[in-house]
Amino acid sequence: MKKDEQILSELLDELSQRLQSISMAIDETIWDHDIINNTIRYNDRITSVFGYTVEEVNGAVSWWYNNLHPEDVKPVKDSLANALDNGLNRVEMRYRYRCADGSYKPVYDRATILRDSDGTPSRMIGVMQDMTPIIDIERARNRLRDTALKIATDEEIMSGRHKNKSLNKTLLEATLALRADWGGIWILQENGLTCEACVYQDKTIPPNERPQPISGIFMDLLDGESSSIIHDTQSTDVNLFAADTYFKPANIRSAMLQLIRIKGSPRAILGFESVENPRHWSDDEIQFTATIADQISQILTNAEILQKELELEQSLLEKETLLQEIHHRVKNNLAVVSSLMQLQAMETSNDEVREQLLDSTTRIRSMALIHEELYRNDNFNYLDIEQTIRGLVDYASSIMQGSNRVDVRYTLQPIRVNINQAVPLSLIVNEVVTNAYKHAFKAGIDAPCVCINTTLDNKLFCLAITDNGVGFPDDFDFDAINSLGMQLLHTLTEQLMGSYSIGNDAKGTTFKLEFELQDVKGAHSSL
Repeated sequence: MKKDEQILSELLDELSQRLQSISMAIDETIWDHDIINNTIRYNDRITSVFGYTVEEVNGAVSWWYNNLHPEDVKPVKDSLANALDNGLNRVEMRYRYRCADGSYKPVYDRATILRDSDGTPSRMIGVMQDMTPIIDIERARNRLRDTALKIATDEEIMSGRHKNKSLNKTLLEATLALRADWGGIWILQENGLTCEACVYQDKTIPPNERPQPISGIFMDLLDGESSSIIHDTQSTDVNLFAADTYFKPANIRSAMLQLIRIKGSPRAILGFESVENPRHWSDDEIQFTATIADQISQILTNAEILQKELELEQSLLEKETLLQEIHHRVKNNLAVVSSLMQLQAMETSNDEVREQLLDSTTRIRSMALIHEELYRNDNFNYLDIEQTIRGLVDYASSIMQGSNRVDVRYTLQPIRVNINQAVPLSLIVNEVVTNAYKHAFKAGIDAPCVCINTTLDNKLFCLAITDNGVGFPDDFDFDAINSLGMQLLHTLTEQLMGSYSIGNDAKGTTFKLEFELQDVKGAHSSL
């Protein structure tokens, strides 16, 4: 019997040492309550998380209760009593716990109850998780969501009737929501960038009082991409010329740049900057900036439309001009729906719902881009598919990739496609590209890349989209997939009266589509 007790004691000592090692590796406070002796022990995180010194930590259970917020003492005691008295083996509690400086931190506590062979509680082991970082993230997300929604639903701002006032108000609201120091909107001119609106901390200032980048710097930083995220301007991978001539003299340590497209063409740049200390821009902040850029694009576009409407009141134009405006208004309405769905995606905490909303956003944007291209063209029957594909991929990149940079390479022939074939073709491109962003690079692929190629042989149009991602498993059964994306691929390909294939190759995954170009009459989609 003594030998068994010795073996058991040694095992308990070994388990205790292992527990101590585990507790040192995590960032949460672990507590061990001996119910029989009414004592409690903590790992070292009780000092680092809540600020108590080793000497201040008391092993009595009463010390733990005394640090609970007065309003939380009874609910916590009731939860513990219910678990202990009703034979439960686990209990979860939320409460506020007092720190050494007198402040309170929100805590999520999960405890396991150990019982003797007769069911009597003998010990409880719990983990106190500081919820402050999670709550801070949620508050920041709500602040960004509310700001974007406030701007999107402000008819006076979005109408573009008073362009400068709308731009200044939008920029001020966004800068405050991001808690950035500088905010600016630059218009691309033939001779470089012109600052259209400027904000410093909590107020708008004249553009000429703002530190001005040398002409071309911002475009160099974007380097053909829709956005540029700089967490630290002193990083070795930041453009040295920009660092020496602009960031350092202006004491700027972090920056976000977002390209603003109007009617499919680069027309402006939205920028936010923080000074003195480096800052890591979160995915929520990056997505928020893309949403604000869309809203600014709509303001600038609506301002141009209002100007055109004023001109139309003074002179009669041909019916093609009126048709152009109709297409653009359809595009604007679709863009508003897309923005609202982005806001809904920011609000939901369900990852699956958020993914579905973002998928729908890119699909709506694909159709909006068709109307945008029609607005730009003199011919309403055909589209330059090269420009359409670039616009689709630019938008999908800004929505799907966050801070992860995916290199997109194009080999596109200048091909004109009938509008009734361009719609299903655009939706197919959207489905394949967004699927690559979501699934191909999850394993941390070095230098992730998507290549898009179009060719035309006689009237046979060929599209190839290749990524260098992880590919599909060898036993992957495409016929068993019943997702909306796969259904769309089947349906849209049938509309084109074409064929497609998808599978792995030596470099990753390749999607190929072939169909004959023709003048399709009637509605452009049967979806």
